[in-house]
Amino acid sequence: MSKHKIYGSIIISILLFSSACAISEEKYKVRWYNGLDLYFFVENEKPATEKLDIERQLKGRWSSPAVVYTHEEARQWYESWSKMETPEEPQGRIVSSCDEFMQARQAGLSPVAESKRNTYAKRGLLCIAGKLTLSAKDVNISYLDDLRIDKKIASHIPAKFGYFVNPKEIKDFGNKSWADIEKMTSSSVKKNEEVKFESKYAIHFVEKIASGDFDGDGVEDFLLDIVHGSKEGTHAIEFLLLVTRLKEGGAVKVIKSYSAFDEN
Repeated sequence: MSKHKIYGSIIISILLFSSACAISEEKYKVRWYNGLDLYFFVENEKPATEKLDIERQLKGRWSSPAVVYTHEEARQWYESWSKMETPEEPQGRIVSSCDEFMQARQAGLSPVAESKRNTYAKRGLLCIAGKLTLSAKDVNISYLDDLRIDKKIASHIPAKFGYFVNPKEIKDFGNKSWADIEKMTSSSVKKNEEVKFESKYAIHFVEKIASGDFDGDGVEDFLLDIVHGSKEGTHAIEFLLLVTRLKEGGAVKVIKSYSAFDEN
């Protein structure tokens, strides 16, 4: 073999090795997807594409503050309504930032009206997602390469996380389990980062918000946003799910779930 061919082979090998290292290095960094949607709720903000953007948004003031109450205040207010009275809303506490949300969550405070709870939950979960993303570490190994955010994701999410939000769905689909979600009438996938399931009565979303090592074991985890909403009325349920897989081909394990309304 000529000297030029040998040098050429060496150069190609170096380039291929460098390329492989770059891919591997990129693969195992902490990543967030679609920007951070918190900017919708923070004054004068744009989608987060860098770590500093997320830090700034988490410190920013909300463009429209929320009012939250204790469980007892909410219960009394609802009881008055059930008696056909028109009660004044209690004073409540103003929440206008992620820090204030975290304090209200720890104290068990939440809005009263269902429609206000939905928006508040979205903001709050984005606050939690932002803080989790900033605290995540780059990972050493991943067993989630084949976990796609598509129609089959339903088979990987534990059945105990019921998804029905409309009584008519129960009649049509029977079991209150994610295991039956593939019976939904339609589904659509967005860039392997979000899947939407839609039935006649409800819409369900699974979105990948971030990936990284969130629990310090060096193994890659996914942070998922789960949303279930009824097409009739304002009823919706939303929570974050932190999942991982500890061996090749193993079961997907839930590390923790996060609600906007209580520490769990």
